Amino acid sequence: MLNMHSDAHRETNIDVFVTEPFDFDREYAAAYIQELVLGLKLPVASLDTLIEMKRLAGRTKDLADIEELVSIRERIRDQ
Repeated sequence: MLNMHSDAHRETNIDVFVTEPFDFDREYAAAYIQELVLGLKLPVASLDTLIEMKRLAGRTKDLADIEELVSIRERIRDQ
């Protein structure tokens, strides 16, 4: 995975995969579509996939994110 950023938005990192860590077609079909701004819709991977990708990456910040993602997943399931 390559980590990049924009000079205009330094606080926002962009992760680019050099290999697909999941079945892209299946994940894209199941993705949550988030409208970021009017007319700009982005597919978002499932929480289960995000958690697994972060486990695979194993970076300190990813491992910390897992706790929050698991908490979000549990709150959604409890609704």
